[in-house]
Amino acid sequence: METDSDTRNIAKSFFEVNKENHVCLVQYMSPNGASGEHYHTLDEIILQLVGKSFLEIRPIDDDSSREIIELSEGHLYSIERNNLHIVRTLNEGSITIPIKKTIPGKKDHLYLFKSQKRISSEISQLIDRNLHYNSGNEILSTLESYYLSLKPLEKEIFSKYLSQRIKTEKNPNLKIIFEKIKI
Repeated sequence: METDSDTRNIAKSFFEVNKENHVCLVQYMSPNGASGEHYHTLDEIILQLVGKSFLEIRPIDDDSSREIIELSEGHLYSIERNNLHIVRTLNEGSITIPIKKTIPGKKDHLYLFKSQKRISSEISQLIDRNLHYNSGNEILSTLESYYLSLKPLEKEIFSKYLSQRIKTEKNPNLKIIFEKIKI
């Protein structure tokens, strides 16, 4: 499975330290960019070289919980294995240097589908922000954009969740919005 990423590798090198293989990348991310969400079976260290980034970390066994780490220039952070992570920038570009061990012949840049718990949590968070929406159409547009960002299997989970939510929703306005979502 491939993911969309605004990250561009501008340098990459493989090397050996203490008879262990490593890879080091220099990565550029454009303003308001995000890397693809992924995880590794080995620990990774990320150094913020230029700009500011935000590292979102989620354990693979409970992807509905998350931690946000702000990385400023010179900040070094160790990402433990088996943690989903995504790097984001805001208004400025960013250069980071991820370094990790590698195992020859083994791919260690892995992807995971969002769990049902995470999708339902993210939908609820989008709806709960309704104090900041000016209309039902804004909520509808936000939910449709979220749906379009999902992978095919995740879209199925979204659809099942939405069907259940339509049956149990007490707020008639939200029920109408849910029924209008184009999936």
